Amino acid sequence: SGVGTRQDYTEAARLYREACDLRGGGGCSNLGVLYANGYGVEQSDTKAAALYEKGCALQDPAGCSNLGLLYAQGQGVARDRARALELFQKACHMAHEAGCLNLQALSEKMGIDPKRPIQ
Repeated sequence: SGVGTRQDYTEAARLYREACDLRGGGGCSNLGVLYANGYGVEQSDTKAAALYEKGCALQDPAGCSNLGLLYAQGQGVARDRARALELFQKACHMAHEAGCLNLQALSEKMGIDPKRPIQ
């Protein structure tokens, strides 16, 4: 972000990759954001999805919510709204506000109760 130092996305990617390799879920998810936006790395929704998946598996709620967005939109993964709902629910259960908002929005769009378990 450039707070306290100069902004350097390439260095940020290196550090996030290191954190991810050490099983830091936030590092994986943040590296996914860089891939999703092409900041310091070549833009790739597929790589972003894989990194969000790893972050989510390591209990990072932002990774779950971001991966849910990719599933909802079919970016880097096949479109799968049921999977998106599962991911938003997981993020919301970890008290991630964006995950809860995404769950609510997609549930309303699909005409289902956001509190019911996804089958």
